[in-house]
Amino acid sequence: MKSSFIVLLAGFALVALADKPEFDTYGFIKGDMMISTSGVSSWGQPSPTAPFRATASDTQAIAFSAQQSRFGFKGSAPVGQMHFGGQLEMDFFLAASNTITNANPRLRLAYAWLRPTDDFGVRIGQQWDVFSPLNPTMNNLASNLWMNGNYGYRRAQFLLRYRKQLESLTPEISISAGEGAKESVGIGADNVSLMPLLQGRAGVAVEKLGSIGVSGVYGA
Repeated sequence: MKSSFIVLLAGFALVALADKPEFDTYGFIKGDMMISTSGVSSWGQPSPTAPFRATASDTQAIAFSAQQSRFGFKGSAPVGQMHFGGQLEMDFFLAASNTITNANPRLRLAYAWLRPTDDFGVRIGQQWDVFSPLNPTMNNLASNLWMNGNYGYRRAQFLLRYRKQLESLTPEISISAGEGAKESVGIGADNVSLMPLLQGRAGVAVEKLGSIGVSGVYGA
């Protein structure tokens, strides 16, 4: 986590010193009211704030939350023939927010990027996984497809990506090496092996239709 912040700050520092830097902010405020007529759990907690599993109990509950509100900051600048920049995005999430009122900020994305050419780019920091690009296009991302379809989420990684814009097709190849720990308490056993999690994906996007690809992941 600390290394992601260091890389990101270095990227923003280079942007600020460039001749024509560009900065952009974005985000939204999201308020929810949740009513449960029977027992549900949210990420293992008996709470309706992000329900994805029934508990078979008759407990009724009501909760209010604004915890998926988020904000982001982007910066970019040209240096000769190259472009570089960074992105920082944060939100607020806590599974039991109806009993603990103050959710801590959560780091979603934090990476610096370098694009030597229009087609080739390098990203360093915390970003979305390469092998499972199945993020839903909606605001309710608390449990990311409710634990279905996307085995990864986001992690600190070093990513190489080549994308070629053609008339109606956009082929893309992505390769990354990064953090192997699961999103759970403590450090995963795969960190002990000193083997980074390797990811790869090759695909093509068809204009106005969608995309198709083949991906894989390897970790010791």
